[in-house]
Amino acid sequence: MSVLARAHDRLSHIERTGGIIACVAQFVIMAIVVADVVGRYALNMPIEWVYDLISRYLMALMFFFSLSWTLKHGEHVRVLYFRQFISARARRVLDATAALLAAAVFAMVLEAGITRFWGDWVSGDVFVGAALWPNWIGSMLVPIGVGIMMLRFAMLAAVNTLAAMGGEVLPGAEDDQLF
Repeated sequence: MSVLARAHDRLSHIERTGGIIACVAQFVIMAIVVADVVGRYALNMPIEWVYDLISRYLMALMFFFSLSWTLKHGEHVRVLYFRQFISARARRVLDATAALLAAAVFAMVLEAGITRFWGDWVSGDVFVGAALWPNWIGSMLVPIGVGIMMLRFAMLAAVNTLAAMGGEVLPGAEDDQLF
């Protein structure tokens, strides 16, 4: 097994774990909302911390931990119409270039997320709601999720570059379905 294939397997495991965590977060959101609705309208006892927990932590967890998994499976928005008119090699070059450009953009998001997390961590900032919610927990989710996606961009750039040069393609990877 090549170094690239081993790296892909490890990254896939991390993405799968992130996807499972995102699914659990979505289920928890639904369960909490149902419990709050029942408590609010049937028992006249709303759960006060529902909005804070969902908006500060669970939505960010669900979104950022599913980014890379979604990219891996090609579920992000792509314009496919013009791909049919381009050679396989040109598609690989364009895909590698797109991955590098996207990585550059998300590097800025990663840097901003790390800066925000570190500021929240050092200052001990809290959000005052139904409870004192530490801000660093929510801001930590951004660099973790974006960092995993940066690894996927690097993998896409490497695989597409090698394939464009006639080199190694991961087992089972066809022209438009890399992983």
